[in-house]
This record gives sequence, C-alpha cells and structure tokens, in this order.
Amino acid sequence: MEDPNAPQGVRTTSAATEALARELYWAASPIPDHGTAQLAGDPADLVRRWSELEATLRRDSSVHLPQDEPFFRGGGSLKRWIKRTMFRALRPLTRRYDRIDADLALLGLEASRELALARQDNVALTMQLQEMRSVLQEFGSTLEARVSPPSLMTQQELPPLGDVVLELGAGANPHPLATIHHDRIIHSDRIDVAHDLTSFPWPWSDASVDAVIAIDVFEHLKDVDVQTWLDECWRILEPGGLLVMRLPAWTNPVSYRDPTHHRVFHEGSFSYWDPDHDLYGLFGRYYFLESDRWWKVRRVFREFEDLRFDLEKRA
Repeated sequence: MEDPNAPQGVRTTSAATEALARELYWAASPIPDHGTAQLAGDPADLVRRWSELEATLRRDSSVHLPQDEPFFRGGGSLKRWIKRTMFRALRPLTRRYDRIDADLALLGLEASRELALARQDNVALTMQLQEMRSVLQEFGSTLEARVSPPSLMTQQELPPLGDVVLELGAGANPHPLATIHHDRIIHSDRIDVAHDLTSFPWPWSDASVDAVIAIDVFEHLKDVDVQTWLDECWRILEPGGLLVMRLPAWTNPVSYRDPTHHRVFHEGSFSYWDPDHDLYGLFGRYYFLESDRWWKVRRVFREFEDLRFDLEKRA
C-alpha cells in the first residue's frame, strides 16, 4: 500500500517494489528456475530475480549474433545492419511474448488439472447417487411391504396342519395348503363355500376340520368380538387342531390407517385363553369362564410388521 503522507510523484517502498515485481514478471525468462511465475514477491526474492535478469541481459549483449544464420547473411550491408538492429530492438518484445506463451501454457495445464479433478468429483458423485438410489429402492421395498403386506402367503412355513384344512376369507388367491376355501361370496371357481362370518353358526360341523387358516381376516369383522370368534373356531376344530391367524399389530401405524380394520392386537392378546400364561390366571379364567373353551398359544411372532398367532385347541 502507498504511504498517504509521501510527497506527490515519489513512490513509496511498497509501490516501487510492486513496479519492480511487475517489470521482472514481464522481462524474466519464459520458464523461470523457481517454478510457477509470480507477479510479486518479497524484497529478497525481487533482488535475486533482478540479479538474474541483469546477468541475462549482460550475457545477451556480449553474445555476437550468429554470423552463419542465413537470415542475417542475405542482402547488402545496409540491409544486414537493419536486420541485426531490428533483431536487437525487438528482442525484449519477443521475450515478453514468450512470457505470455508460457503463461498460457501454464494456464492450460492448470485448467486441464482442474477439469480432471472435476471429472473425478463427478464420478464420485455419480457413485454416491447410485448408492443413494439403491438405498432408496430398498427402503421403498420395505415400506411397500409394511404398507401393503401380502394377504396370501405367510412369511414362515406353516406347521403340519392335517388332512382337512379350512381357509377363511381365501380371496382371489387361495392358500395352496388349504383343502376347503371359503369367502363371503363365490366369486370364482376356486371358492368352495360362501358364508358371512358374522352369521352364526358357521356351516361346518363340530370337530370337522383339522386346521383353520385366517390370514388378514378377523380384523375386518365389525360385529364379532374375540371370544365369539375363538369359540366358533374352537367348535369346528378337532381336539388338538390348529388355528393360524395373521392380525394387525398395535405398533404398526398402518393397522389404524385401514378404515376396514375394527381392532388391533398385542402379542399377549390370546394369552388370556391359555392356562399356561399368567394372564389366564389373573383375568382370563374369570373373563371367559362361561365359555370354557381354552387354547394353547404355540407361537407368536412378527410377520410383515403384523402379528402371526398359532393357537392349538385344548380338548
């Protein structure tokens, strides 16, 4: 910066240093020994560069022009003198053009490096986007499974069911392990029995089936309570028969979203009917004493964010 108190027309040390640095920049050799060209520098660096420039100029002045150069041999003495004089006069200008060429070459090299780095960043960003896409696709698949769980198959294999297996609410894709497929109406040739499950008794005799499959069915029955549902399943099952159900879990928000769902369930919801559980001793044996139809809870586990229950009829 210039000193505001300096006399007008007199350069300060900083201004003189900047002017010298600028002149050295344009007059220096095209490719300096110290690497990348600099427009400014500290005083010690400027002194060194000025000494190098002075030595170069002295060496240029002491070197005779090449006598054997065809360009300088042609023509008369006056013409040869003019050639030599013009060469010496224009040499500083050509040196400046060499400096500009070197700067342009350096700029091109730096631009190429920056472009290569940008391409590397682009490749890395593309890979990150692909990874994010894979994660989002996996998340979407998981969310779809939670929002719209399959209504046909169960996630885990069913235990042995016996010879006569009744599927309640078979829908459009009856379970392949069932031998009797039920729905509210006969909408295809795959349905064997049509009946409204809110109307009792159901059209099956006492102890007539070995197993009952009800996947995503009971929660849709508005006017049927849990005891009535269990008592009717107990009636048509053989002693030791199995009731397999999948029901909406109380922790799954989708359970409450479906407007056709009339209830949700907890892992211990059916333990009230199992004499081997504390909930039976505390509450169940008093709540459902008049029914006197008890079950054994064989398995309870998560399936598609809902709950799977395997209940065995106690004789």
